[in-house]
Amino acid sequence: MRERALAEADWRQPELTPMSDESLRRLHRRALSEPAEIYTVLERARELQVPLSNGVDRRSAVRRARIAWVREDSIGLKVENISASNRQIFLSFELEGADYFFACTVSRSDRHDELIARFPGSIYEAERRDLRRRQRAGAQGPSEVELRQLPAGAPAIAHVQDWSYDGLGVVVPADRSFAAGSGLSVRFLDGRDAGDVVHATICHQREDEHRPGWTRLGLSVSKAPRGVPVVVEARDRILSDSRASRAWKRFVVASAPARIAPFKLAKRMGVLRHATSPRVVEYENARSERIVGIIDSAGPEVRGGVAVLIPPSWGRTKETFVPLSKTLVRAFEASGEAVTVLRFDGTNRRGESFIASQHREPGDEYLGFTFSQAVQDIHASIDFLVRSLDPEKIVLVTFSLASIEGRRAVATDLSGRLGGWVSVVGMADLQSGLRAVSGGIDYAYGLVEGVSFGRHELVGVLSDMDLTGHDALKHRLVFFEDARRDMADVKIPVTWLHGRHDGWMDLGRIVKLMSSGDTSNRRILEIPTGHELRGSSEALETFQLIAGEVGRMALDRNIKTKLPSIRELERARYAERSRRPPVRLDAQRFWRDYVLGREGEGGITLLTATSAYQDLMATQLERLALRPGDRVVDLGSGTGELASAVGRRAWRPSTPSIVEVDLITDALSRSRERQCQRPGTPVQVARLAGDLDLGARFLPLSPCSVDAALASLLISYLRTPEALLQDLMRVVRPGGRVVVSSLRRDADISKIYVSGMAELQPDRVVSLFGAEVASRFEVLQREFLNSAAKLVDLEEGGRFRFFEGDQLGDMVSAAGFIDVNVDAAFGDPPQAFVVSARRP
Repeated sequence: MRERALAEADWRQPELTPMSDESLRRLHRRALSEPAEIYTVLERARELQVPLSNGVDRRSAVRRARIAWVREDSIGLKVENISASNRQIFLSFELEGADYFFACTVSRSDRHDELIARFPGSIYEAERRDLRRRQRAGAQGPSEVELRQLPAGAPAIAHVQDWSYDGLGVVVPADRSFAAGSGLSVRFLDGRDAGDVVHATICHQREDEHRPGWTRLGLSVSKAPRGVPVVVEARDRILSDSRASRAWKRFVVASAPARIAPFKLAKRMGVLRHATSPRVVEYENARSERIVGIIDSAGPEVRGGVAVLIPPSWGRTKETFVPLSKTLVRAFEASGEAVTVLRFDGTNRRGESFIASQHREPGDEYLGFTFSQAVQDIHASIDFLVRSLDPEKIVLVTFSLASIEGRRAVATDLSGRLGGWVSVVGMADLQSGLRAVSGGIDYAYGLVEGVSFGRHELVGVLSDMDLTGHDALKHRLVFFEDARRDMADVKIPVTWLHGRHDGWMDLGRIVKLMSSGDTSNRRILEIPTGHELRGSSEALETFQLIAGEVGRMALDRNIKTKLPSIRELERARYAERSRRPPVRLDAQRFWRDYVLGREGEGGITLLTATSAYQDLMATQLERLALRPGDRVVDLGSGTGELASAVGRRAWRPSTPSIVEVDLITDALSRSRERQCQRPGTPVQVARLAGDLDLGARFLPLSPCSVDAALASLLISYLRTPEALLQDLMRVVRPGGRVVVSSLRRDADISKIYVSGMAELQPDRVVSLFGAEVASRFEVLQREFLNSAAKLVDLEEGGRFRFFEGDQLGDMVSAAGFIDVNVDAAFGDPPQAFVVSARRP
């Protein structure tokens, strides 16, 4: 039943829990509630054009804003990558030495890059420290501590004024001198920690205004000793110039034949002839819950060899790491070494492993997730490798948020087999990481203060922040002090790869974390990447770098690095997707809802009214190079956008005629209705209903019967796109033009649609679609965004396929067309490629 639910997922819009003013107030030490005070702060931020942060989206793109204007009842925001559909947004900023945070409700959008929000009821002054300090409280809190400057200073008694999990505020006689930034040892003389000795750093000191002759010290305290600071190795290139360029050139050249082939064609061509089923393994964690993994190996699986363990990153499954796993295997093979790579799906997460029955609906998988459980899953995977292979060394490789459970798993490993840890674009600690991705919400502090959050979405994943957060607090997996304690217990080599353009984590915080404990075998490499590392050239170079670090840790020497070919990757992807339940799609229903709207209103016309789409259509029309009297076929014509674009131009002596072909007959009817209502030059349009996934069939057109052909954003959705391109060679006259377009791989279509919808203001919606549609615009917009989001899920599931420009160009060339040209279009930055060519 679960597999059927996964296969027939309807990609529901998650129900999120809004945050009340009372909850926001409890998260912050001071609130500005007087309208005049709020106005002053916002106006000053506007004058200085202070950047406001709203975290990052599911594609790890940073969401930013600046204040355009401030009025008594509203504020205008210039935004980047912030959705107008998010009714409540959170913004944080720094102004003249103070940190601020506020929530506001979006009322409307005047342009695609501007939001208008209601004037906030409060602005909160944010804590600079991770936890607010409490006043000394009887036996719980210390009243006196003994300070000793390191390495051999004389002791001094200090009186405690306030304390927190990782900080102390104390006063000492003014005649005692302590250097700011220096290290101290602190011994608690009373309270619950009496007798304990911790390490401390002086963060600031000043004269105590209430007690003349005394000095106040602010101390950061930790049970983890401060080690020698790890030096950051900043790189302008991921690999050295020669290695990177040669490797990528070989990769592109070797893979050229495979790049033109979607899976079915690739299978017929023999690209997948040697594809073998992946080696799937199953084992249980400490709670007897099933874990499913996939093993790749180089050389014979000999006992006592090297193993690499790759846990899932946030929201991803084991299949995401096919390119990394294959790169590791090829690198060890090239060095004459054997290796076994295990990647697995965690429990109560997306994938094939155990999920509690109440959370098996697609989109709900993480509602039972906890980080302590994720630690147990890593330990269970280590135990499985030890039982089955008895490896001499295991190297752990984690990505993104998996650094949290990875760190604890390394610190508490009892197997003695872990020989290294590579953290890739990881978070130093959970508290600061969640603040970054949420736009400033401090879940950790809120939970400590008793705030209930409910269901929130974190980078596209619906989570129960109360369940997940309280479990993390219970197991001390939240705060920076927790992370430092873990790192002080880590004795194996650690390499941290930090992306220079990663919006999630501050490099300085990583340096502090990595400098806890013994730092003699640790490296921090800053590389010129962002957070997303899956299938791009940057990702593949990073995977080579990871392979080199794994080899160094496991074999105590440098190894060669080698990329797998795209043929090999396609085989692996095809084999792994083939064993999972196929993504079932009622094409007629899906495309009807997408094009016309679920209730016959809205749909694709909401998108085609935006400037991004209009620019895309203008580029395609220019590349078609139509002449008066030409006959053009519009494949996947939808509601007739090409006819509209042609009709807006002046043609002499005659207008081009159009043959519209689409799967959805109602879409062709909608096109006819629009033509009757459309002002401008009359265009002769013939309409044909038909499935464009041709296979062995042909277009219902005579040979050499059209002068040009357009397939706008169509090719990605066909199972046999090569059949359509080949048949176009039959129906287009010699010298005729062909234009095809596709969304690019890893396209951020959320930005396309959200930015586009923000352009459609009420007056314009009324003029374009009428008052009745305008009255339901928000509902229609949300329905269309849900349908659009499904495109990404279907692409990630292998049902659809987006292309890079050169891939699309190769497909067109392989069909026999010449003079191939590639343009980038559709938004800023462009999210699609347009390929134009000529029939010889």
